[in-house]
Amino acid sequence: MHKASVETANYFKEYPAAEESHLSPFKYRWGTPFYEWYEKNPEKGVRFALAQEGIAKLDRSSAALVEWIKSSGHPEGRLIDVGGGSGHVALELAKQFPTWSFTVQDISETMFSENSQCADPSLLSRVEFSQHDFFQPQPVVPEDVKAWYIRSCLHNWGDDDCVRVLRQFAPALEARPECSVLINESIVPARGTVPLREEHLVRQVDVAMMVIANSKQRSEQDFRDLIVKADRRYEVVRIIRLPGTMGVIEFKLRK
Repeated sequence: MHKASVETANYFKEYPAAEESHLSPFKYRWGTPFYEWYEKNPEKGVRFALAQEGIAKLDRSSAALVEWIKSSGHPEGRLIDVGGGSGHVALELAKQFPTWSFTVQDISETMFSENSQCADPSLLSRVEFSQHDFFQPQPVVPEDVKAWYIRSCLHNWGDDDCVRVLRQFAPALEARPECSVLINESIVPARGTVPLREEHLVRQVDVAMMVIANSKQRSEQDFRDLIVKADRRYEVVRIIRLPGTMGVIEFKLRK
């Protein structure tokens, strides 16, 4: 990461207007995209998964998901964690909600398998893994599924790729229009509306995402624009904002 950051100036000289998610300063330095690099270096991938788990516990970034479950009106159900990696968020939610089950989707099972070895065995009966590429259509889901959530994934991708990801929910939502999609991301606040330390953190992560994936953090309006661009039938039905910058943007297929 640090070596890629050092190369940023040279990267912009060569690619002054690049918009492709895969064409980042990280790839410019290391010759491979960020997450693909971790796949090729699994020992580093385990460390990255543990770091993500620690960050989630420190910044309460899944608190908006907790609030959604509590206010959903469903005493039980299943959530699908799209691009869930190691499954650390699903496992944490399973601990808090013993009547709920979770499916962790990702393109590779590597990080989930490693993390599962350290997880509470009593939780694993309610947290399963399903291999899925989120650039492909979401499969129609079982009756117990209440929502999909995609957490801290879209900030890894440029706008066009985000639209592609969100578009993949349409077939499953057509079959299950009562279900929701929950985007759990940092929502960039208007300047001066949050404490300075929080705003600094958002801007720091924004720069980090540019280095890692030629992407960015987004405002509420940015997310609304992506959702409508993905499918004009999509409708934002709720936004959960808690102290801090993380939130949940819930959308459904318009009836």
